Amino acid sequence: MAYSAPLFLIAAALAQGDAPPPTGGPVADVALIQELADLDSQLFTAAFDSCDIGLIDRLIADDLEFYHDKAGLSYGSGDEFLADVNCLGREEGDPVFARSLIPGTLMTYQIGEDYALQTGRHEFYQVMEDAPDILRETAPFIHLWHRAGPSWELFRVISYDHRTPAEGTTR
Repeated sequence: MAYSAPLFLIAAALAQGDAPPPTGGPVADVALIQELADLDSQLFTAAFDSCDIGLIDRLIADDLEFYHDKAGLSYGSGDEFLADVNCLGREEGDPVFARSLIPGTLMTYQIGEDYALQTGRHEFYQVMEDAPDILRETAPFIHLWHRAGPSWELFRVISYDHRTPAEGTTR
């Protein structure tokens, strides 16, 4: 495993004139980038479209932490998240929402051997039955994934800088 020295150690070595050679961390390969993009898609499809609680449960860690700029620590466990996401009990007439990843914004960075950081921007639309869907909010996100055996699980989420678009923005 490649190791990159902390910045303060590099600065100290530079001051002494014997800097270590620069090294980088692991680079996310194409297979990892695609795998996590697929997991991102599966997670949001399960949460917003199919309401597949079993799939969501398999994709998130038991110790999931979800931070939101408007609410702080919103969920401190996978069970808390699942209890709130359970859309099977939706009331008649409740608004339905859809998530859309903004093309070209999804980035993946490998963090050591068993972690990966995924960032991107997404939009949330209110789904309208007989009219174009209405854009309600946009936001960037940070997902930290952990390799749990042969698969990956989402265990940290930071959702921030939520913006409300101009009134009447549709798709």
